[in-house]
Amino acid sequence: MEINDRSVDALSQALIGQLKANLDKRDADLCERLAKQLDEKLDAQRRELEAKSARFAVPGLAQDSKEVKEFSFSKLVSGLMKGNVQKYAPLEYEMCSAAAGTLDSAVVTKDMVTTVDSLGGFIVPNQVMSAQIIPLLQAAIVAYDAGTVRMGGLTGSPVQIPKITGATTAYWLGEVEAVTSGDMSFGQIDLYPHDVFALCTLSNRLIELGAPGAEQLVRSQLARDIGLKIDAAVFNGTGAAGQPTGIYNTSGVNSYTWTTSTSVSASTAYGHLLGMEKELFLDNAQTVGEFVWAVHPTLFNSMRNMVDPGNPASASANVQPKNRPFIDAGKIERIIGHRYVLSTQLPDNKILLGAFASSMVAEWGTMVLAASREGTNFTKRQTQILAGMTVDVGVRYPEAFVASTVSV
Repeated sequence: MEINDRSVDALSQALIGQLKANLDKRDADLCERLAKQLDEKLDAQRRELEAKSARFAVPGLAQDSKEVKEFSFSKLVSGLMKGNVQKYAPLEYEMCSAAAGTLDSAVVTKDMVTTVDSLGGFIVPNQVMSAQIIPLLQAAIVAYDAGTVRMGGLTGSPVQIPKITGATTAYWLGEVEAVTSGDMSFGQIDLYPHDVFALCTLSNRLIELGAPGAEQLVRSQLARDIGLKIDAAVFNGTGAAGQPTGIYNTSGVNSYTWTTSTSVSASTAYGHLLGMEKELFLDNAQTVGEFVWAVHPTLFNSMRNMVDPGNPASASANVQPKNRPFIDAGKIERIIGHRYVLSTQLPDNKILLGAFASSMVAEWGTMVLAASREGTNFTKRQTQILAGMTVDVGVRYPEAFVASTVSV
């Protein structure tokens, strides 16, 4: 074969074309992988957003729908006071009915109740709207963000949930050996209704004028009061004075003692955090769900100031633990690999770590609204609005939590 400039040029062009094709294929593969990763990330964020929106969505209506935007709290209250919500607030009636489940069960009018005060008797009409019409209730509850499960639709009392407390035992057997009996043992969780209510007094003028700012203020205030009470009960409920029993006061929750120093900013704190995690692993709590920390903001701030003693004689003594996974260059997303929630509702001298999927908030019915203009409210042209829920807190696996008493 004769080699000349033309053949060399053709061969070079062929090699260059093959190399370019290989590079294009590599770039295409890389772009495809990046696009796939991006799609997966966007899908995960979309699912998370949809799950959060579903918590306070009205069945059959999108959050940005015309009906949701036109929902009027003042019209609803006015319909309650006029005794016919369906006539005076038809849109609000239909949306509340959808949230409650059926048209027949959405609006309930109770018998009149007689109350006697020091000035004489007066009759208070008690009209109740049984529907979850107030948004953002869940947004005030960090326990749900941690993984606490909502269990709605309860009707009886107590609600009893069977629980396996002891498993069977398996044995290796030799030839002709008999199997030893090992029966399962059972227990149960009892859930009882506890009422949590908030009362708000409004000027009738605000209701009649339908001021949007006042309406939003009422919604936010009622949601905040009720939401924070439920949130506090999930963690700190005493089980007395009408409160549910929260996680901290549930029998069987692990307790981990910090030795040497209880300060969360001390050099020994990191090892104690690992010790708390170890307690849960020893109880196989990882089979329930992810671990999440629940921390007061003051304690979290002290944890961020945790020091590494290093060599006391060197310049590296008492520096932040840069090599530990607790701290990174940006926002702190995790504490030793686990998510966390912050709330001033939590004790400022305790840290909680647990699989919150083993805890639940049980709900009897939905949000209840009652309105009254009678009594002293009548002479002052005021309306009292009572809102509340009936709930309880339950823990399926107390051993899936560990608590420690600490200091700043």
